[in-house]
Amino acid sequence: TSPNWVRAIFVRDPKERILSAFLDKAARNHGLYVTRHCCNEEIISNYTCGDHAHASFLGFLQVVQSKCCCDSHWGRQSKRIDEAFQPFINFVGNFDRMQEDTRRLLERVSLMVGGNYNNLWTEFGASGWGPNGTDAIFSKATKAKHETSAITKLRQYYNKSVEAMVEEIYRTDYDNRLLNFTHVSLF
Repeated sequence: TSPNWVRAIFVRDPKERILSAFLDKAARNHGLYVTRHCCNEEIISNYTCGDHAHASFLGFLQVVQSKCCCDSHWGRQSKRIDEAFQPFINFVGNFDRMQEDTRRLLERVSLMVGGNYNNLWTEFGASGWGPNGTDAIFSKATKAKHETSAITKLRQYYNKSVEAMVEEIYRTDYDNRLLNFTHVSLF
């Protein structure tokens, strides 16, 4: 492998990420996504584990833990890349700085083509996005259809015990030096 190659990942703080997954995959669609992906068709008196996940954030966490439901929307980020390959990652972007980190990444991988320097940020990231095609990629004006604004809702859904539970579930993410999460206590 060449040291000139860029090997990048983007990560998101687990507290925000799991809340976003709950809001999008359990609360928004009455637990249907969870039922399909975690419940193995288990129905007890017309009540599925998806219904339990939909009922509350704590219920969602309990389903994710008890069903060993490792979905890409809430699975541990430290497990997405085998430990043997983690030392080769040389760019870590963060969802909290998505636009800035995408710009850094595109500028880093910009190419010399035919003797001319092509700035990939200028060519592909600085504009051409959003409803009118004039926004930069991941700008504040550009919103995903499934956006949950989870970062603004952390205190609404967390309490001290739920926060401790999430920190324990995602201990390997928080302890992973590559992911470099800053520990922030909500309570």
